[in-house]
Amino acid sequence: QYGAPTHAELIADVTALCLYRISLNPGQQKANLGTYHMAAQGKTNWHEFAQHLITAAQEAGLVLQATPERVRAINSDEYTTAAQRPTNSLLNTQKLTETFGIYLPPWQYHARCFIAQIAEQEAK
Repeated sequence: QYGAPTHAELIADVTALCLYRISLNPGQQKANLGTYHMAAQGKTNWHEFAQHLITAAQEAGLVLQATPERVRAINSDEYTTAAQRPTNSLLNTQKLTETFGIYLPPWQYHARCFIAQIAEQEAK
């Protein structure tokens, strides 16, 4: 399954920025109505995402039993979920970029920020 993990902080920041930009030009409010897709840039799968998080945690000095090499990739049909998931859940963010001039960071950025926050908490 492919997608782009998107941190809630990014969603909140982008939403606030869009609303701010709309407020600057009230005459364009109706033109900006519609549905916008928002997700971090890039793509990954659950296996690569897990490996990335473990590597980032190790680099941040966190002690883990897991290693990136020990994460085993499986097919989607090997992982049962209550709801069927698409194999590709990537979103096209072109409309958001063109309308508001917002360029979204790669998913790795916020993943590493998340790990840095955990490492900071562990150090306390």
